Amino acid sequence: MAVTTISYSPGIKGFPSRYSFEPDMMISMNNRFYSFSGDGLYQHHSDNVDRLEFYGAQYDAEITFVFNDSPLERKVFKTIGLEGNDAWTATMTADSGQTGTITDTFFEEKETEYFAFIRFNTGSTNFRTRNVGGIGEPDAVNTAGTELTLTYNDGYNNLLNIGDELYYFDPLVPPSGDEILIGTVTAKTDTTIVVDPFSSVPAAFGEPVFYVKNSQAESYGLLSSFIEVRLTNNSTTQVELFAAQSEVMKSFP
Repeated sequence: MAVTTISYSPGIKGFPSRYSFEPDMMISMNNRFYSFSGDGLYQHHSDNVDRLEFYGAQYDAEITFVFNDSPLERKVFKTIGLEGNDAWTATMTADSGQTGTITDTFFEEKETEYFAFIRFNTGSTNFRTRNVGGIGEPDAVNTAGTELTLTYNDGYNNLLNIGDELYYFDPLVPPSGDEILIGTVTAKTDTTIVVDPFSSVPAAFGEPVFYVKNSQAESYGLLSSFIEVRLTNNSTTQVELFAAQSEVMKSFP
């Protein structure tokens, strides 16, 4: 378990922050704060040392909070805005199970605020989101080497694109069926879909096929009642963060 050092402020009569370093002893003298670690004596709040450096180790600043306005309503969290003098990396977890990450390079500075659209994490597949679409059971399934071809005599959902991942649902996997990855679509015609290479083969009947588009590219925000946000910053100079906000709209299923 990670060690945490908690600081107390007599001015607010509370504990305003916590730190990752672990001192052996601490003392305040002549309006300066010192701590001991091992055989060393260290002065804190010194301009001669980078921010977030303690006992020769560099740490990240981290803040965790929750966006939970109207927590009983289902909402879509579209954006995140940070009021401060630097961008942070934001990791978000929704109560729906969706997760998203925005690196500091995705933020754009607009009128003294850093702004970014919320994106899903790459690889965080949720089969109940809008980037998933069904194409039904194929009329024929053929394999040749590493190539698999699905044939739909009457065509299929035209929203399918090259680069989408294909899955099928196997109802026989206990306890209530499972989604099985076929592979990535590499070619298509009006009636055929090609996956090369493929990792599994669906049956021609009884195992419906569906596609999943890139979760990050197709992001529309996080669907949730509330989201937990963790901000991290590794700057070695002074960074200020005054407020965080999100553009939220009610979800209408």
